[in-house]
Amino acid sequence: MAINVVETDANKDPAITYGDASKGLDVFSKPMRLTSPMTSTLVIQVKQDNASNADEGWQFDKYLKSVPRGLWSKYDPSTDPRNSDKNIGDLLKNDNGAMPLMMGVKFTSPKPTVSPDPFPAFKVADADLQRLFAKRRFPTMVDADAAWAPAKPFSGADVQKQYNAVYNMWTNPALGTDDAGQKGFVGLWQKA
Repeated sequence: MAINVVETDANKDPAITYGDASKGLDVFSKPMRLTSPMTSTLVIQVKQDNASNADEGWQFDKYLKSVPRGLWSKYDPSTDPRNSDKNIGDLLKNDNGAMPLMMGVKFTSPKPTVSPDPFPAFKVADADLQRLFAKRRFPTMVDADAAWAPAKPFSGADVQKQYNAVYNMWTNPALGTDDAGQKGFVGLWQKA
């Protein structure tokens, strides 16, 4: 349902209003043949036990949606196909078939208040720290084998040598090309 007023209390001003009847952006109903806007009010009440002002700080935003003009626009008797000569070209135009209306409300809760902290900041230097001794020590870390270390990067003329070596291995693989290379590769895995 389209909404044109959002209230949090009947005694207060509305939180949100939407619509401009002069521009046709209001809640009408063409099937009901309304020429004056409907009143569609959404009342929101936030309640909390033992709190007198639980609804303070809440924020409301409009949720607009494009809706068909055939349902929500203002009724015009001159464009009603039941009353006229039924040859109205405007009814077949689809360039202005939708209109934005407020179809919902987005709630945003108030920001939380930080509680007063009764405990002072913890000072490690003033704490009575005691060393704990284990019955068994943790094992020492073993360094990885040097074979797993990455090779040193090439520089200068060595870069061209590395490029040529890689290029030659790609163009002339050691296991051969085509099916011979595949069979040789699979054969090595079978033997392993």
